[in-house]
Amino acid sequence: MKPFLRKQEPNNSELKAQYQAHAKELQDLPEDAPQRFLELLCLLGSEAMRLNLLDDAKPYLENALNLSRQSHQIQAELSVRLLLAQCLQYLEEIESADEQFQKALKMTLEPSLIERRDTVLHGWGQFLAEQGKYDVAQTCFREALKLRTIKADPSLILESEDALELVGSLGIVNDEGYAVIYTEISHIEVPESAGPILD
Repeated sequence: MKPFLRKQEPNNSELKAQYQAHAKELQDLPEDAPQRFLELLCLLGSEAMRLNLLDDAKPYLENALNLSRQSHQIQAELSVRLLLAQCLQYLEEIESADEQFQKALKMTLEPSLIERRDTVLHGWGQFLAEQGKYDVAQTCFREALKLRTIKADPSLILESEDALELVGSLGIVNDEGYAVIYTEISHIEVPESAGPILD
């Protein structure tokens, strides 16, 4: 498995300081602040991942996922589920990571989450590329690019174009199993007339 466009900043001193500050805040947080508790778990999980502290990130994100589901915060649940999927991917817990990516993609069938579908597609595409599933990865990146073109966000468009270029250079390997999974959970149309979709 080869890392595919991973974003990590293990030597970022400012990020390390933020991580330490959030960890202290979490430790000192009163019990009557459940929303801030969830926010801090998400922040610490994300920061730990960027610092390549994956074993620390995993429990933060697992706890955040449980809390977001218990409190029925669907937007937070999707964000955490996608981060957890990436964390599991980096820990090479492949089956668990794939399960979380697929659950995240299914969640974007909800009308309130459809605007975030491109982010999930891009993340799953990176995961699939690392597993050598280049054909389905390309499909994910192409679908993400279509949605990002509608959003008209140059940085997101460039991210998808770069991913497509890289996966194209790696070669195409057919994998019907993943193609079937993708088809089953990705049937949704976003009308171009809907205008820009905001994250």
